Amino acid sequence: MLQKVIIILLLLFPPVNNISNNLVIVGRLKRIVQPPDCGHIHFGALSEYDNIRLIQGVYNAKSIFVIHGCPEISRTEYAKGSGNLQSFRIGDYHRLELVKKNIYKVGIIIDSDTTGKIVHSDSLTYFAKTVDLDAAQIAH
Repeated sequence: MLQKVIIILLLLFPPVNNISNNLVIVGRLKRIVQPPDCGHIHFGALSEYDNIRLIQGVYNAKSIFVIHGCPEISRTEYAKGSGNLQSFRIGDYHRLELVKKNIYKVGIIIDSDTTGKIVHSDSLTYFAKTVDLDAAQIAH
């Protein structure tokens, strides 16, 4: 009997850390740290998004951390299929396809200078596969 009660509770209240490896979200860019410009080394920028609307996957936190490769380059020039975003502006809403795997092989420097003191958890950090300006924002 106790086992059935536990199973029912787990179904009704899944663990908070139950998150997907792949997500599709719309979120507001809260902040982004500019790494050195890309040249011979492909640098990634740590960013934070809030006001998240989950489109696909499982994610329970109120904000999410995303690494963007070479943020000084438009996504159309960055990599084939990486989205249509022309520039990263704080406050803009983006539609993001996110993955846990570093698919673009972005170099990441983690120290207080390059992360801009953004305190983040690796378990809540994703890599951007695609980034588009949210369609609802384009309409306004």
